Amino acid sequence: MRFRVLPLEDTVNKPCRAAKSCGTVIDFVTDRIKINRVKNVLDRIEYPQPRVDAAAEFDDVTLLFADGEANLGELITKADRETFRSADDLSTELNNVMPIEAVGEPGQSDGDA
Repeated sequence: MRFRVLPLEDTVNKPCRAAKSCGTVIDFVTDRIKINRVKNVLDRIEYPQPRVDAAAEFDDVTLLFADGEANLGELITKADRETFRSADDLSTELNNVMPIEAVGEPGQSDGDA
């Protein structure tokens, strides 16, 4: 288990840059979030954001899918864009690189009858 100790300053009133930078002592081995909460996490950083930097910001976040999981930082590195203009922009790019496990049960349709 790794811990990060931040300086003793007013960290309560400062915005968080990413999941790993909030508070004074943090266990940042991994944040585990459901796929439907990813937008909340993407809103934690400032934009525009280069792909490499965004991937580094979220390298400790694991996305939980309907059937599996993936590292958010690794998914971001697979995106086509070099720079993300907003959290929505990054979210859209992530939808293009999500594995099949992210969208539900493999082999199931969306209601074709």
